[in-house]
Formats: sequence, C-alpha cells, structure tokens
Amino acid sequence: MLVSLLVLVFLVEVGTGKRSRGYLISPEEFAYLDRFCFVSEIGNLYIDLQYPLSLHNVGIESLILYYDTEDQWHSAYQPDKSCADRIDILDPMNNQIIRLTPYGNSNDGT
Repeated sequence: MLVSLLVLVFLVEVGTGKRSRGYLISPEEFAYLDRFCFVSEIGNLYIDLQYPLSLHNVGIESLILYYDTEDQWHSAYQPDKSCADRIDILDPMNNQIIRLTPYGNSNDGT
C-alpha cells in the first residue's frame, strides 16, 4: 500500500496558473493589463478577450507581450516611452504582437 501511494505521488504533476478578469476603459494608446511569467517551452497561454467591433474601425488593437528582461519589460514601462518606442523594443520573430482582428488569427507581427 505504501509503495503504491509513493508511486502515485511521483506521478502527480504540480501546476500553477493565473487568471485575470476585468475591464479596460482608457483613452491611452498603451495600457497595462497584467504581468505574468511562464516558461514558453512547457507553458501555455490562453487568452479570451472581448472588445467592441466598432474599435476595429479606428484601427486594429494589439496585445503586446514582453519578456521579463531589462531590454524589454523594464524598458517598455519607462514613463518617457511612446507607444512606437514600446513596440520597437519587440522582436517580430518572437510572436510578441497579437493583432486583435475579427478576421481570424493574426499573430505574425505584421
């Protein structure tokens, strides 16, 4: 019985997660949503965003993801940075820009 219990304990995966909910109403071009970290090789990110389709008429909104490094996260949140400066920090090859488009998936950074 004890051996079976020990084997069962070793087979159980331990996982943690974070769930955020809320509303964002802001006149700013760049607004902070949340900060979280995960290991991209083994972690998963699930996003369910809802926003008015009328916003698409004024431009495509984007969700920007930053790495937790000095040259990205800490640099992006300097008060003197413009929206364009914050986007220039990103490497388009890392899929860090998620376009919120009603026309399907568009996370190619273009």
